[in-house]
Amino acid sequence: MRPVKDNYLEDNALSSQHTRSSSRVNKGNPSLKKQSKRPFFLSAALWDRFSFTRVKTKQTSSERIRAQRSWSQARSWFMLISIITMVIVLTISIFLGLPHKLYQSTKDHLIDFSGRIGLDVRDVFVEGRKNTKFDAILEATQVKTKTPILSYDIDAILENLLKIDWIKSVTVQRRLPNLIYIRLVEREPIALWQHQKSHYLVDKDGVVIKSPISEIFKNLPIVVGSDAPAHAPKLIGLLNQFATIKTHLNAMIRIRERRWNLLIDGTITVKLPEEGIDEALSRLTILLDENKIAASDVLMVDLRLPKQVIMRLTPEAAIRVKIQGKEKV
Repeated sequence: MRPVKDNYLEDNALSSQHTRSSSRVNKGNPSLKKQSKRPFFLSAALWDRFSFTRVKTKQTSSERIRAQRSWSQARSWFMLISIITMVIVLTISIFLGLPHKLYQSTKDHLIDFSGRIGLDVRDVFVEGRKNTKFDAILEATQVKTKTPILSYDIDAILENLLKIDWIKSVTVQRRLPNLIYIRLVEREPIALWQHQKSHYLVDKDGVVIKSPISEIFKNLPIVVGSDAPAHAPKLIGLLNQFATIKTHLNAMIRIRERRWNLLIDGTITVKLPEEGIDEALSRLTILLDENKIAASDVLMVDLRLPKQVIMRLTPEAAIRVKIQGKEKV
């Protein structure tokens, strides 16, 4: 019986030693440790076949890439369609004038509100007005009291005022809260233009003033000719240097748009040259000062030649000169 017991103990010792060695091997190799946790009814082949961890990871990554690409394309298409839609809507709105209508509506409401809080027109002050009628100014400005002062376009008022014949330049200011200030510079008439049986004032810039003529301007010298207003200021500027001629002057006639004739003392025509007008006027002054020409004797004085004076006498004066000549002979 003892030998049997010794074998039993030996077998147990071998079994315990094998168990310890197996446990040490399992501790040193993690894969073996994981394999030890597999269900006992699954073999290694079945476990590998039904383990989809690695394959599922690859499929998820590729699907994510495809999803990102799809989302990027969808976002690009969405942005493109949005831009096209915005362009179409904006084009239609501009064609229909919607932005301007919105701007104008907002502007009108703000202007109306400004009038209610006290920014309204209560007075129009005009400075420098002499010959311009005040009614013409009001008609040009279209300004009315107790209306919002911000509703008036200053540039438009200025342009309308410049259309008035008498006004040469103008300044328009909006002086808040209640005043429209207008400063005028009027034209200065220097002659009357006789054209088609009517008379118009001409200023020193050659501009025709078609407003009704006041009594104070009816003694101005008369200019005649289609282009007379444009050239009259230069001739009148020369005549201002010859006071004697101005006292005898009645009219200035433009001849063939090239030169001037002067009408003095009501009946005497003085022909001036195209060039050297100042020298001809000097000779005419000498003739007048020395009483060499008189309305009763002379009809025409030709000063077109530099060193000659040609006169045409009245019939009576011509006969008298002939008689005097015969008596001298």
